[in-house]
Amino acid sequence: MYLTIEDLTKDWLFWPTKWDWCKEPIQDTLRILEEFPRTDPKITPYYKISVGIVSRKRWWHDAKTAADCVKQTLYLRDLRRSIEKEGIKEAITVKIRGDGKIFVQDGYHRLFCADYIGYKKAIPVSIAHVDPKFRAIESIMLKLGSGKNTYHPVAHPYFRDWNAWRADTPARFNTILSKLGDAKTVLDIGACEGFFSINLAAKGYDVTAVEASTERAKVLKFFADLRKVKLSIVTEDWRSYCEKTEKEFDAAIFLSTFHHQVIQGGLGEFEKLGLIKTKKLFFEMATNREPKMAKFPNLDNSEMVKLVLANTKFTQWEKIYTGLSPFVRDIFMFT
Repeated sequence: MYLTIEDLTKDWLFWPTKWDWCKEPIQDTLRILEEFPRTDPKITPYYKISVGIVSRKRWWHDAKTAADCVKQTLYLRDLRRSIEKEGIKEAITVKIRGDGKIFVQDGYHRLFCADYIGYKKAIPVSIAHVDPKFRAIESIMLKLGSGKNTYHPVAHPYFRDWNAWRADTPARFNTILSKLGDAKTVLDIGACEGFFSINLAAKGYDVTAVEASTERAKVLKFFADLRKVKLSIVTEDWRSYCEKTEKEFDAAIFLSTFHHQVIQGGLGEFEKLGLIKTKKLFFEMATNREPKMAKFPNLDNSEMVKLVLANTKFTQWEKIYTGLSPFVRDIFMFT
């Protein structure tokens, strides 16, 4: 696991601690010592905090006297210079809470110095403890991915080194986002870990995520709660949900799921698409270009589009995204 300075800007990711108030004094002190190298360390904000804490007989980085506080202030300057020159060598120590938030146990000075200079490199991390509740989610994900694999990229740094099968998901997301127009309500069918649902909800869309897998729905809810986004999660087969719901959505996203039903049930499954109550459908599926679809040799993109139009109310279509290798699936928008 590693962190980046960009991670520090995500208020949903880090657990606030009593050390947070130290960032501004540290960075103000660095600025003063950089602009005015001859400045007496005793007039800097960081020194004043340090000596105040030490005078109350409280622990402060092994400083016990005012002289120690001067040394600690000058160390801060040297630390900034070292990071600029050599990078962060000593790992930041963290704990991961049950809700997924990261608690920095040791390394705030390094982080604040790195943030001050606009550090771009990966920051090494040593994990001191992982809460069992977070481990439980990790176990589910390991099971679903048959190892350290996810379908979509997962925003949490703990899973950053895991393999995401759809590494092009951010590009797909941005393409669909650009085509939503004035849509407000979105149905995400086969939401998986929730990349589309969570990020759309974070942007203010009213999202309903349908995920038939109970375990995947648990993962989705966990990351939605971590991001503090509100969305409706339906743990049910999309066909039964769409058949009974009276809600019409402004847009529906149906990616990389439908072909599994076609493989099992045949081309007649296209008739079920008419159950989706939406004004706009973003649709992606495997076609005859993939070995798994060999039993449907004529089902190319052109034939797929015809079947969607024949079984829904849509009359217009547009290819909005061309799939990337090794996934060659394109995304079509039906209106």
